[in-house]
Amino acid sequence: MSECTMFVLDAPRVQTPEGAARQVDRFLGQDTVAAPTPRLLAFFDELLAVFPDDHSGAVWHEGFEHNRPRGSTLALVFELARFDETRLQRLRELAGRHQLHVFDPEAGVLYLRDGREATRLDQPPPWPEPGGPTCRSGLRFDGVYEARSDLGWDYVCFLNDGRVLSQLVGGRLGAKRALELLYACDAFVAKGSYEPGPAGFTGKLTTSYGSIKLEGRLSDDGSLRVSAQRKGREAINRVYAFVPLPADAAAARPAV
Repeated sequence: MSECTMFVLDAPRVQTPEGAARQVDRFLGQDTVAAPTPRLLAFFDELLAVFPDDHSGAVWHEGFEHNRPRGSTLALVFELARFDETRLQRLRELAGRHQLHVFDPEAGVLYLRDGREATRLDQPPPWPEPGGPTCRSGLRFDGVYEARSDLGWDYVCFLNDGRVLSQLVGGRLGAKRALELLYACDAFVAKGSYEPGPAGFTGKLTTSYGSIKLEGRLSDDGSLRVSAQRKGREAINRVYAFVPLPADAAAARPAV
């Protein structure tokens, strides 16, 4: 990974990384373009004076031709090798002057506009019980669906609140480790929602490179056949095998 993505938020009521992540999810899932808030627009003008978008290779990995501020959120994609602690502090000071937060989704840190830092609570995932509930179409919640692709191992997790999480990794993971990464919802996890069907589901994932429509159907052997398609691209079809959560993971679940 050569880039570092940060989000600037005009959201005074947001005080936790979890709240910031929910705002970013809504921002990435928007199909409409909303006018930026006055504070965000004023920040953006000053930002380009401090970190010019002049294609000179200074600090930006991705410019702003197609990534203008909208609504109350602005995505900033820095060149990772050039975005050091000094530039982070400069960004925080600039955002603070305009009463804006800065959110680092990969680290799970929300830099509040008053100079404080809020970090993601270090809690284990809320493990589902092995052999636990399924949705009415038969999708399992107590583990992950995995598929091998040319790029690595693809993992999909369905939650009983209608959310779907997906991640592509280099090596094969056990169900427990895959669930840990998916529940963390870091910058590398694609997030979306799904609706159960007669024997499968339909849904949509939101990623940094666009939305992906999903259609899945369960086979008699328990495998899940999924078609994933980005707008203007050919569909990618994969067959996922279900890997249940091991029993010891539930035993390690913290007492409520």
